Amino acid sequence: MSRKILISLLSVAVIAAGVAAVSAFEAHIINVTAHIENALKVLPKEIKFGTVFPQEYLEEKLTIELSDSFKAAERVDDVEYKIVQKLKPCPVHKEPCGTACEMLVPDDPTCVPDTTDQTPHNPTGWHYLSLCKFLSKTPEVEKGDSGVLSYFHTDLAGNFCQEPFSHLSLGRLSKLANDFSDEWIIDLKVPPVKGTVGQDWPASCADWVVESNDKTYGCDLWVEVTGISLPGPTPEPSPTPNICSKQADVMLVLDRSGSIDSTELGVLKTASHAFVAALAPSDLGVHMGQSSFSTTGTLDLHLTGVQASIDAAIDALSSVGYTNLKEGINLANGELADSNAPPERPLVPDIMVVITDGHPNRPVPSTAAAQAAVEADLARAAGVEIYAVGVGSDVDANYLSTEIADDASHYFGAANFDDLEAILEAIAHCNQT
Repeated sequence: MSRKILISLLSVAVIAAGVAAVSAFEAHIINVTAHIENALKVLPKEIKFGTVFPQEYLEEKLTIELSDSFKAAERVDDVEYKIVQKLKPCPVHKEPCGTACEMLVPDDPTCVPDTTDQTPHNPTGWHYLSLCKFLSKTPEVEKGDSGVLSYFHTDLAGNFCQEPFSHLSLGRLSKLANDFSDEWIIDLKVPPVKGTVGQDWPASCADWVVESNDKTYGCDLWVEVTGISLPGPTPEPSPTPNICSKQADVMLVLDRSGSIDSTELGVLKTASHAFVAALAPSDLGVHMGQSSFSTTGTLDLHLTGVQASIDAAIDALSSVGYTNLKEGINLANGELADSNAPPERPLVPDIMVVITDGHPNRPVPSTAAAQAAVEADLARAAGVEIYAVGVGSDVDANYLSTEIADDASHYFGAANFDDLEAILEAIAHCNQT
């Protein structure tokens, strides 16, 4: 038995030596390095409202922009981020508590110990009383970002102090769209102190008070990157969808918000007239109607085959207010509904052409985009074909192409209003004889 064991061990030794002899002749070294930098730059690092008093309204600006390194890197394009709220940890220091004993004590005596409310991102055992529910986070400019309204806003029913649908704000920056920086407004409507609530504080705000007087309240806003996109391959050109039917019911859905100045509105009208002329409406052919939207939507014209009436509705547009895309689509869909005959013709195609230069922010800013998308889905479910045209750099092309238009081939981006006429004529073009 011992002899067999010795032979086995010897064989193993010979094989191992053979492997070592072969591998020693050649070696390769692969150096792996990565220079890691942040994609975003956030200023300021701290917002201090200082000593404040009930009924005061205060605003501070927050700037979120692409870092210099991200802008210089050619292989990356977009950054998506979110702003979330977390309890603010309280700085602590050590104090003696007896012989060879020390305890952590908050620097601010108004801080409270972590119990059920934890601060795992920076645990000190103490945190400030929470200011988070009283802060808003709203984008300063319409660019597709979604914020959180102040708790002290009025809803459609006239009620104050409504809990927001979410305390999460979403933003996106894009080098391709020349969108390098976002400005946010952080506001504070100072609530009253419990037990000393004035009579002018709305009844609906009874629960929107702070617990104690002469205390420090805090909240940490965390800007967190949720995604970075790489420039994709150039897609193969595809045929432009168009309104190719001798008969169709077509609703123009036109943005007339205040972001469109008088010159741009004039160009929009000229392009819309060209679109109407290309479709050549008639009693037995294409019928057209119009809805438009700013702070609210209006049904400007029922479906008709009279071109002069359509042109008159376009000429009557004036721009003012916010962007309520939801109502513009809703009114157009109602006009196209099969149950609405006349003027709807149930046996001909229903088409909607949406033109906008901004992002929905009404009726409720934080949910306006989602509500408009729901209206577009309802129209599609009813058989309506939807085209969308986004004008300028403030639109969210991804939102319009995926949530409003039927698909990417039904979305058209115009660098400015001067490009609009060619796009609309392309949509109207038909090779059918």
